[in-house]
Amino acid sequence: MPTAPYVLLFAPACILLIALIWREAGRRGLPADRVAAETAACPAGAVIGSKVLMFDFHVAEYGEKTFLGAVAGGMLTLGVVSRVLRFDANASDLPIVPVLWPAAVGRLGCFVAGCCHGIATTLPWGVRYESGSSAFRNHVESGLLATGAATSLPVHPTQLYEAALDVALALLLTRTRHRFHRPGSLALAGVAGIAVIRFMVEPWRATGVPFAAG
Repeated sequence: MPTAPYVLLFAPACILLIALIWREAGRRGLPADRVAAETAACPAGAVIGSKVLMFDFHVAEYGEKTFLGAVAGGMLTLGVVSRVLRFDANASDLPIVPVLWPAAVGRLGCFVAGCCHGIATTLPWGVRYESGSSAFRNHVESGLLATGAATSLPVHPTQLYEAALDVALALLLTRTRHRFHRPGSLALAGVAGIAVIRFMVEPWRATGVPFAAG
């Protein structure tokens, strides 16, 4: 398939995130001015986290940022800003479900851009990208795909796997959030769910990070 710029879906994902956070803040009755300050600070922490974790894992071979680092950096910033703004612990639950929906949209951006794809597969839903895709060139040069794989074999659409799992987790947390009575427990469940999703998808990604026993 032909590729398209990632920003085509990244920008709408950011707009969707802000809209969902504002709606959730209104539902929780949080002060608009302090929510605005929090909404401005957390993306900065997310950007820093996404760069730091990607540097640790992949800088020698591929990539610019990672979603897992963004979650870690954003949550850390959220904790600091919430304390400064004198939010109670319930504020930590504010962004977790809103983050999942644009994360899924962002993975669709990865899909159309040809980045973050999976290893070669013969399964019927494998996707073939144009041989000129910069993501494929990077992977072939770094040894993540065999030379010629970009033109001869389809790959796992791991971007779609992760997008579908993000949506499933968002729906699950939305339907069950009334059960999370303790402040911060919804955020903890969401972060744990994101980690589990990535752990499930990582073995199929061409840029997967070895963890144990290969």
